[in-house]
Amino acid sequence: MAGHRKLDSLQAQFSESLHIWAVSYEETSRVRRFVEKQPATFQHVRDEHELLATYFPHRIIPHAVLIDPSGQIRSISAPEDLDAFTLQAFLSGEEPRVAQKQDRIGFDPLRSDIFERSGTEEEAFTLIESLEGLPTLSIKGLGEGLKGRRLTLINYSISGMIREAMDLGWRRFQIKEEEKQALEEELYTLDLIVAEADSDLLRTQLFEHVQTHFGLTLDTLRETSKIYRLVLEDPVKRAQHAAVNPEEAGASGQHYRSPAAQLKDLADYLEQFGIVGAIVLPETETDPPYPMDFRFFPEDVATFWKALEALGLGLRQEEAEVTRYQVSLKKEIASPKLF
Repeated sequence: MAGHRKLDSLQAQFSESLHIWAVSYEETSRVRRFVEKQPATFQHVRDEHELLATYFPHRIIPHAVLIDPSGQIRSISAPEDLDAFTLQAFLSGEEPRVAQKQDRIGFDPLRSDIFERSGTEEEAFTLIESLEGLPTLSIKGLGEGLKGRRLTLINYSISGMIREAMDLGWRRFQIKEEEKQALEEELYTLDLIVAEADSDLLRTQLFEHVQTHFGLTLDTLRETSKIYRLVLEDPVKRAQHAAVNPEEAGASGQHYRSPAAQLKDLADYLEQFGIVGAIVLPETETDPPYPMDFRFFPEDVATFWKALEALGLGLRQEEAEVTRYQVSLKKEIASPKLF
């Protein structure tokens, strides 16, 4: 949504010399609904058959393509690099002063094994530098015989690895301003194999390896904070929704699906995906699991509340004592090395 506002501002500022097209692969009805709720001065285009991708190949989205009046591509960059200052210089005849985006088009990390594991490893841990041209990505169980035993984190920050290990959202952590560059900006790629198919064992060993290698300390903080409480408001509706059986589990910025989810699972989703912008706690962690298919449109807040109501659930604002963790460095970070 922030990107949408930025594009609208740029189109208004350079209305006589710049034409902005926002290209989407979404269904026409979805694009129209978005435009109705978020009107803009620039054009929205639907690339139904993904033909533009053949001219402007990419792996990481979003990305920005700058084309001059003759049809020549002048830059392909991250959208945040194309600001008003850069565009003004370009329109004045200068070369675009942006870093060219180099995606690894021919490599699929979900199918190809970066670390070339044989599948016979009992245990393994490898930490390397970030991989240019690939997104931040978590891959579980890649490779024959490694289901439930392997976790690969591509282009993760140190704080992101700790959040993954503790299965907590970023709002549960505090980082000193002088350490944010090291803990949040620098990226690494990690591969972990454990002896048994056990998600708790994976997270425990991930935490231990990351803490040891980078020399981290975690201080526990108990604070009173404003939170949302996820509550069961209509047991009848929730029981009726149990008849819905999602084909597969998954989550994104506009949906959460699970064949068997408790209140704490949806609360974790709402918090970790930043859906409500606050810590979310369930009213109970002992409720029976139900199938859950929760969908909404981020640009239309009414659809969120309607979807929540359909599950028989509600959110209540209150103050509660929450546990946060302050992550700190005990030592200077060394270059990544193989374990």
